[in-house]
Amino acid sequence: MLCRFLNARTIVLDINPFRLEQGRQCGADVCVNPAEEPDIRARLAEIAGPRGIDVALECSAAPEAQTLCLDALRKSGRMALVGVSGTGPTIDTMQHFTLKEIEVIGTWYSAPTDHEELEALVRRGLPAGDMVTHRMGIEQAPEAFDLFFGGEAAKVVLEPWD
Repeated sequence: MLCRFLNARTIVLDINPFRLEQGRQCGADVCVNPAEEPDIRARLAEIAGPRGIDVALECSAAPEAQTLCLDALRKSGRMALVGVSGTGPTIDTMQHFTLKEIEVIGTWYSAPTDHEELEALVRRGLPAGDMVTHRMGIEQAPEAFDLFFGGEAAKVVLEPWD
């Protein structure tokens, strides 16, 4: 949603139908299920064009997806690793970093300025509330976590006073 709000051409890849639909609802230009593609690298190259992808946000933590992002990036492309896993991708340091000059950043927690920047974007019209798919009472917290970690919710708001 944020990428689309900032006028970036947005490609969503996910094997979860719920998340693909969320991508569509948030305005993604293209949504693709890699499990339904005979050659996802060729499909991604077709979508991105010969130059490649400028920026990749990898949120799944799947090593195969991380490698796919690295391969799809253009020369001097940038990638943020948001998802966390116990194993890493297969990295060709010569191809990915030396020859393509790719920049990769890992992210775990938000920076102190993130909240202020998000508020500024909301004031400019970012419909951040549209990402909330569920609102639940605090007594439903276990169910909320199950929905989220089961891939059936985008953002869940727990409302302790309901």
